[in-house]
Amino acid sequence: MKVIFVGHPGSGKTYAATNLAKRMGVKELDIDVLLHNWIYFLFKKPYRTALHELLKDKTAWIIDGYAGKRLPASLWDEADHIVYINLPKSELKQNIYNRYKFKKTNRERTHGQELFTNVLKNIWQIYILDHSLKRCIHSIRHSPNANKLVEVCSRQNLSILLDNLSSES
Repeated sequence: MKVIFVGHPGSGKTYAATNLAKRMGVKELDIDVLLHNWIYFLFKKPYRTALHELLKDKTAWIIDGYAGKRLPASLWDEADHIVYINLPKSELKQNIYNRYKFKKTNRERTHGQELFTNVLKNIWQIYILDHSLKRCIHSIRHSPNANKLVEVCSRQNLSILLDNLSSES
């Protein structure tokens, strides 16, 4: 099974993708981690290499990331499911703050950035890049891939969906 998770920062894309990948025993790729790396902007090779490695498996893979323009158009056609995690903005902000507190307690860094900078960037993305994400979802809804799109609007529904997808594989 091939699944793409999209949504705002703090929506749980990476959590869902990692969780499902472990259940299914398949590879998972977080394109946001790759694209936040400064090397990507200089060479773009790590992104292409990681994507190529993931796609070697023609039967199953999982990709998660903020928006679709970063993915080749062929992947949308190839995916079996496209999951759009659409949580309320207040919940997204709270999730980002909770992640910040957890990582600060554990003295972690995020994508090679200072935590506070990363929190500001994620909050900015929720509001400023919202239009881009909605445009991506709109184009999927009006494409031959519309039947693959599943919109999830709560953590509980996401948990149910993960259970259904893992039992499907």
